[in-house]
Amino acid sequence: MSIVKIIVIAILSFLLSFILPWYGFAIVAFIVGFFLAKYEGNSFFAGFIGVGLFWLLYIIFLDTKNGNQLSGEVAQIFSDSLDTEISSALLIASASILAGIIGGLAAWAGSLFAQTNNIGRQHSKFSQRTSNKRFKLNI
Repeated sequence: MSIVKIIVIAILSFLLSFILPWYGFAIVAFIVGFFLAKYEGNSFFAGFIGVGLFWLLYIIFLDTKNGNQLSGEVAQIFSDSLDTEISSALLIASASILAGIIGGLAAWAGSLFAQTNNIGRQHSKFSQRTSNKRFKLNI
């Protein structure tokens, strides 16, 4: 099921990138996490890998389309301001990892939102154990 979520997140992120703004992949990951998730940890990794791969391929496509000029100039700006050498590949990799983290957190939030609202999904063992307990404050 995890491979299906990864593919669905990547394809929907690609298709909706023409309509939604740059952060539309987080909306897609949240919706997929809401509807397809059974376990919240699984949703995080599916969102991380799906969005990370989509964003990596999308950045590489746009970067090669303009002849690597934009990423090279942005990397040079960061290199000058930080007094270190930053390559365009490092810039692309860090942007993909950051987008993957945002996508993973969005898918995880969608999964937790579905479980909290009792949408009819199987709960993880942790949520089953804690949901049956009642806590009292003895004063």
